[in-house]
Amino acid sequence: MAFACEVTCFFIGALSTMPAIRMFALNAALALLIDFLLQMSVFIAVLYLDLERQKSSRFDILCCFKSSKNINPDPTPDDVEAGLLQKICKDHYAPFLMKDKVRLVIFIGFTLWVCSSIAVVNKIDVGLDQELSMPHDSYVLKYFKAQKNDLRVGPPVYFVVGGKFDYSEIFHQEIICGASFCGENSLFNQISQASHEPESSYIVDTPASWLDDYFDWAGSSSCCRIFKNDTNRFCPSTLTDINRNKLCKQCPILDDDQTVKPKEFYAFLPDYLSDEPTANCPKGGLGAYGAAVKLGDDGRVLASHYSSYHSPLVKSSDFIEAMKSARFLASNIERAVSTALKPGEEVKVFPYSLVYVYYEQYLTIYGDSIRSLALSITAIFLVSFVLYGFDIKASLIVVFTIICIVINLMGMMYWWDISLNALSLVNLVMAAGISVEFCSHITHAYLMSNEASRVKRSQEALATMGSSVLSGITLTKFAGILVLAWSTSQIFVVFYFRMYFGIVIIGALHGLVLLPVLLSVFGGKPKLSSSFIIDNPEQAVVE
Repeated sequence: MAFACEVTCFFIGALSTMPAIRMFALNAALALLIDFLLQMSVFIAVLYLDLERQKSSRFDILCCFKSSKNINPDPTPDDVEAGLLQKICKDHYAPFLMKDKVRLVIFIGFTLWVCSSIAVVNKIDVGLDQELSMPHDSYVLKYFKAQKNDLRVGPPVYFVVGGKFDYSEIFHQEIICGASFCGENSLFNQISQASHEPESSYIVDTPASWLDDYFDWAGSSSCCRIFKNDTNRFCPSTLTDINRNKLCKQCPILDDDQTVKPKEFYAFLPDYLSDEPTANCPKGGLGAYGAAVKLGDDGRVLASHYSSYHSPLVKSSDFIEAMKSARFLASNIERAVSTALKPGEEVKVFPYSLVYVYYEQYLTIYGDSIRSLALSITAIFLVSFVLYGFDIKASLIVVFTIICIVINLMGMMYWWDISLNALSLVNLVMAAGISVEFCSHITHAYLMSNEASRVKRSQEALATMGSSVLSGITLTKFAGILVLAWSTSQIFVVFYFRMYFGIVIIGALHGLVLLPVLLSVFGGKPKLSSSFIIDNPEQAVVE
């Protein structure tokens, strides 16, 4: 039951579009499949050999030596002495938990717990602090702290403009440039206005505009020059002053109103982009815009970018909000530019920064989380429904308990400063699968119980399987997790020790406390065989 639920849960989790979730789900499902095959083959064979050793009165480790004590080869259940945990569960814990007042307190307590977790789920920080990826004693932490405390500017941001857009048209230039004749809502002016409000826009500088610098370059007598004896050849500014003044003359590129002639716009644009900036002509475009403009085979501009700088970005939330703000600004620019276009023309504006690729995943993290968890829980319900003999009540109780575990685990993430990212989402999906182990054994024992009332069946299930859940699942996992608390890597402490610790503790509390109470109130009828009913007619009456 637990194997089928977990494997199905992880295989369905592999349908996620997030690479981290998909790879983890596939690896986890494969590991569980291999583990199941080994338990059904090698483990049973080794267990059989160990039983044969017991029958032959041989010691555990020194199996070559026999004991003088005779061992009953076929012991009955009465011959096997119950362990300490089983005695505690049977004689003390299970009867206490099934008291009416205790069950009422548990209902109220878990209801308040779930409600408090729901209240803080939307307040969980999103992102991954880059400092967490470093050990406590790493020298890189000093760099991150200096970057956080001393840096006064953030990463560069590029507003890319592409589409069917003719830069040689004056009215097209007006909705892009920042000169005096340009529009109020031009690309340059909108970015400049945003830089005056860095607290909300996360932009601190006016954009570097190749178009405006092209205008300045074209209007400078020391920049745009052609050879006198060959007017089709550009005269680069790297020539000496004497030769340049003697051999070259100013380009006939400007119109009467000092704007670039539409016919000459594309003719001199490649020269501008290949002109090295010098003392005579600092506006040469090679250094700043050599890679900023993409020209087509016909010489027209296919795409270009206008660069600025973000404000200092420290936390993950700063990077995410800066990306959102840049996208919002780009959409406003695209809308403003599109209103000035002719029919058939189109433009696309989008922002780009080197850091966006790392933080774009967080824009959809809530949707991805809900989708992944919903798929996992749906898979658990379907498998439980089939393997529990189409018992809808038992399946719903198990799924409800697992949902409570996941919700309370997310509440723990808020209080323990665990942010929501691909790592924690993987752990949440895993928590849904592992939670089946805390629920399936007790639920199965409840369904197999022949007691008449729900309370008695829950008590018997808890008495027989409670110790197994506590010792075989909870304590064994807890022992393996505890060593992670001393890890030097913060990412292991936060996303593995803290979350795994929460999964085990919260899962055990729900499986050993909430689940038996739910079964005692909402559980279904026992699966009594006809022969059992004939032999025990008093047990046939079920509430």
